[in-house]
Amino acid sequence: MKMRQDSFVLLTAFLYTLMAPGFSFSQANYQFEEANFYVTGKSTLTDWKAEASAVIGCPAELTFNSENGTIEHFSFQVVTKSFDGGRGSSMNEKIYKALRSSEFPYIEFNQTAPASNIATEDGIGSDFESNGKLSIAGTSRDVRVFFKGIRDESSFIFRGTHPLKLSDFNIEPPSAMFGQIQTRDDIVVHFEIKYKMIP
Repeated sequence: MKMRQDSFVLLTAFLYTLMAPGFSFSQANYQFEEANFYVTGKSTLTDWKAEASAVIGCPAELTFNSENGTIEHFSFQVVTKSFDGGRGSSMNEKIYKALRSSEFPYIEFNQTAPASNIATEDGIGSDFESNGKLSIAGTSRDVRVFFKGIRDESSFIFRGTHPLKLSDFNIEPPSAMFGQIQTRDDIVVHFEIKYKMIP
């Protein structure tokens, strides 16, 4: 009889732990939903923005290990000829030429180490750090990207920005009006990648 009572106590304690606020399993699995990617910069005349309509190669499924706060095996590709600068085909062709799209049809990011949770929840999300290799127009650089991870019971959203210099990737800044309008070297990459929880 005592053994049965002890078993009942243990089972009750276990169920209470599962229902307790703040309890989480060590791993959660997510399925890719959508990705948004755009670049902003400045020229001698005005600010500009170029949005990509095709972001591919994100892992179909993603595992987040809440015990050590890591995300493994992440990568994506941006189709360079999917960029739209919002000012007609002439501007778009300048973008494609600068990115050498015919030779290098993708901007690629490949994570070289698990992304790690470097700061706890702050009311908006948790801060993550991801180290990887970024390839643009035939030049590859090691980069360290910081982003916000926003997680709830049904989804996981990665949102961040990353500053770059065109010259770091041997890209000649596009110009217009016979060089009177010149794109600045500094740009900012913006991204948002959404995953939904797998039941």
